[in-house]
Amino acid sequence: MNERQKTSCMVCKELNRPCVEKLTMDQVETLNVNRAEVNFKKGEVLCKQGAFASHIMFIREGLVKVYLENENKNLILKVKSPGYYIGLNSLFRGNVFTYSASAFIDTKVCMIDSETFKNMILENATFGAEIIRILNKSIVQTYDRLYNLTQKHLHGRLADIILCLSEHIHHDHNFQMQITRKELGELASMATESVIRILKEFKEEGIVTLNGRRLEIHKPERLRQISELG
Repeated sequence: MNERQKTSCMVCKELNRPCVEKLTMDQVETLNVNRAEVNFKKGEVLCKQGAFASHIMFIREGLVKVYLENENKNLILKVKSPGYYIGLNSLFRGNVFTYSASAFIDTKVCMIDSETFKNMILENATFGAEIIRILNKSIVQTYDRLYNLTQKHLHGRLADIILCLSEHIHHDHNFQMQITRKELGELASMATESVIRILKEFKEEGIVTLNGRRLEIHKPERLRQISELG
């Protein structure tokens, strides 16, 4: 195995993406030959809704915003962190992206040729089953996201986003927020003013403290209660 292959395998293992371990050595070699590492600056578009999906993207570093576009306002579906794929659902849907994605912060991705990736799924049932599991998990997350946006009040939506950032993005109750208050509002589908007001209320209740962009959750169960009650 050459140095490029070692780097790819090591990155996937570090990011807890076990599906690559299901590939044969020949398939790993094919994967590496048909991929390229690309850096995106904050705000740059990774893929465009409705565009031809020539590549599947694997996030190595950074954060990616996935959203649906319409004439009036975009709907953010989720924020994806290192270890996640962009564009899997395009593989068997006419090779067309069903959503747009842009870099929330500076981001590095591996771009893998779509046809190569699809052939691996068809050739390797174990690998294909792992991809199906990833897709199902993504669908459930999208359902949860839509429920939160349509059924919860402002406090519940913001509490849900803070918990998501803490548990799924930073994996810590004390973290440096890499997004602005405005972007936090976009995620929670509320005005920036509402975000600032509710964060102040959370701080006064001793639930969180916010120093600049560093946020610390002191009462995660209380925050979860607010999220669940909506």
